[in-house]
Amino acid sequence: MWPIKGSSRCKHYLATLFFEQEECRVVKLYKSETKRVVNRFLLRQLSFPKCIAALDAALARLVPRLRPEDLEDLRSLMLANNERVMKEMERRAASK
Repeated sequence: MWPIKGSSRCKHYLATLFFEQEECRVVKLYKSETKRVVNRFLLRQLSFPKCIAALDAALARLVPRLRPEDLEDLRSLMLANNERVMKEMERRAASK
């Protein structure tokens, strides 16, 4: 049953819904930002140190708005980004 419009329950429900959507959007924003950073690294538009700095900066912007239940998604994104960057570094080292 939906809360009655104008009631405190309704306001709490809407605030909770907005907060959940905001946090979900924050993780999606982090994902899209880090994807762009990694892609620029793969295209050799960013050096390794600048790529790591950009990934760290994206994480720093995310952390203040992060919820505990978002940690699992964040961890998997960070590991995937790390894997892509490390594979590229291995490939570059092998081609020298």
